[in-house]
Amino acid sequence: MKITALVENTSVPGLPVEHGLSLYIETTRHTILFDSGQGTLFAENAERLGKDLAKVDLMVLSHGHYDHTGGVAELQDQWPGVSVYLNHGDVYEDVRLHHEFPVLHNIKDYGEGDVIMVGDLAVKVLHTPGHTEGSVCLVVEDAIHALRTAKQAGYHTAGIYDAQSVREQDEIR
Repeated sequence: MKITALVENTSVPGLPVEHGLSLYIETTRHTILFDSGQGTLFAENAERLGKDLAKVDLMVLSHGHYDHTGGVAELQDQWPGVSVYLNHGDVYEDVRLHHEFPVLHNIKDYGEGDVIMVGDLAVKVLHTPGHTEGSVCLVVEDAIHALRTAKQAGYHTAGIYDAQSVREQDEIR
């Protein structure tokens, strides 16, 4: 599995940055977009990095904050058939997120214990409310991608944990 940060709070020289997160996850046969950052920067950086968003099989959203979901409409405009997964705890009236946001299409709910199949790739969902009511962690090929609140520092970070950490779920929850 290869994970490329399209949007993060830090950057390498020459790559634009914004507060938020978007990860382009490639396996041998499938591509998942994990969050989208605040807006269109994920798409711009994908182009800069040679990552083809047309290859995205699905988008999964860790939670409903603007800095992780602001680019969903851009993805849906370009590739309307791509399914977008979001826990119902962060979906509000008319399938809108909690902030001012256009109506989203093809949104699929996911929660604790669900398994999303992307071809033969299984993505297991752990519902981890706290940062938001709908926060989730995803288990993909022995790794867990978690967005957790770093309360002491006043910001949130993305963590990637090995299979042993997945078995120690109490640490994550």
